[in-house]
Amino acid sequence: MKKILKNIQSLSSSDISKILTKIEPEIKVYKNKEKNLELLAEKLKEEYKKDNKYIKYEQLGLEGKDGICFKVIHTGTGKTFAMKTFRKGKTESKLKQEYYLQKEAYKSRIAPKIYDFEFEKEKYIVMEMMDHHLFRNKVVLTKNQQNEILSIFRKLDKAKIFFGDPNLLNFMTKDDRIFLIDYGMAKTIDKNFISKHGENPNFKIMTINLILTMIDKNCPRKGYKYLLESVDEKDRIKYKLPDD
Repeated sequence: MKKILKNIQSLSSSDISKILTKIEPEIKVYKNKEKNLELLAEKLKEEYKKDNKYIKYEQLGLEGKDGICFKVIHTGTGKTFAMKTFRKGKTESKLKQEYYLQKEAYKSRIAPKIYDFEFEKEKYIVMEMMDHHLFRNKVVLTKNQQNEILSIFRKLDKAKIFFGDPNLLNFMTKDDRIFLIDYGMAKTIDKNFISKHGENPNFKIMTINLILTMIDKNCPRKGYKYLLESVDEKDRIKYKLPDD
């Protein structure tokens, strides 16, 4: 109980109310935050005894091709995480591949840390929460942020992981660092992949696709200026990218 109380102290009053009403829709929520924290700790303990390991209390972003992400709280500890849930049709082999590639990317500190998973009944991956989307509020990427993205692509190439998805929503931040989420389209870079796409496919292909996505989303040119500088002239012409 003390451990749970300690871990839920940082929750906002809004989150406390959301979790309590997810557990018990008709529950009476107090005006006093401390009373609500004590009530939440008791309810989490009860849920844990019922083998309800996680409580989903807020959807994160839009529903994707693979499934939906939620904010969840672990009933045994009171700690909060992000949970990616998957559609029923996703095979166990695909789930395991996504899990493995994200774990490998985490070793280079460019993906969220995975804490738990289930691939048989509910199908989910539980990972650390990120702070914000990198591209929130039409932010213009700084030179340092663009260089950090290029560094991430280099690290992926070194780890033999092709990310494959330039969706701007996959670029997240935590403690002012950039992370890539959602490894559902990721592939292992093997000899066959290199023979088709060449060496360093993230640094080359992902950079070009990210620039094209930013252009399509009307992102300011200043926000991809340094990304553009990393693309050779031949590819700029091929993909009709703007000049420096």
